[in-house]
Amino acid sequence: MQIVVDTNDDRRPALLVEGEPWIEEIGVRIPIDGRWQGDRDGEIVGGAWTEEGGADEIGTYREWHRDYSANGESLLTLHLRGYGDSLLVTAELHRELDGLAQTDSFDDPTFLAPTFSFPNDLSFFLATFGLGPSGDEYPGGYWPTVKLGQGPRELPTEAFAPLVCFSQRGAVAVAPANYFLTSPLVRIPDGVGRGLHGGGSIPFPQGRRSRRPSLLVRISPRH
Repeated sequence: MQIVVDTNDDRRPALLVEGEPWIEEIGVRIPIDGRWQGDRDGEIVGGAWTEEGGADEIGTYREWHRDYSANGESLLTLHLRGYGDSLLVTAELHRELDGLAQTDSFDDPTFLAPTFSFPNDLSFFLATFGLGPSGDEYPGGYWPTVKLGQGPRELPTEAFAPLVCFSQRGAVAVAPANYFLTSPLVRIPDGVGRGLHGGGSIPFPQGRRSRRPSLLVRISPRH
């Protein structure tokens, strides 16, 4: 089944299958000058969504992308590239970011891109990272656990990946598509964020103009 990207009135897209939402409220959330800022309620401003088609090494796709700025300076572009029943979400950074550090913990990551939510009627299962909080004594951590629940409000406080949301109509799997060892999913006040662990800055590799943290979404309809 095809994933349809619905760029609704508030410009925070939803992913639809046969007209029903599976993933909603796609956006970004980043600490700027010591305060979390988002594209809905902060200093991060998003432009219009642009749609186009093309082909790459994976196959043909439809892509929706949107540029974001902060304090009048270009910040990033969010790409939603659909390949039928799967979608690759990529945050393309346009400059280095400093002052991002939170704590030395996967449970409190920085640079949440993308953020999203899912309907309350969807159940979920997930696997926690098994890594302890900042200051945890050696060797630290805990046994990773599988957790079940329903709706974003029942998500755990621990970092996790992947996330599978499901109902009688099928399932959707969400997981980081790169930087696997430093890229957890975490619970945020209104859903889920794909974050990066600690660091305090996101430097650019020499000779490259952008970093591209990515998230993969895959829909599996009921058979």
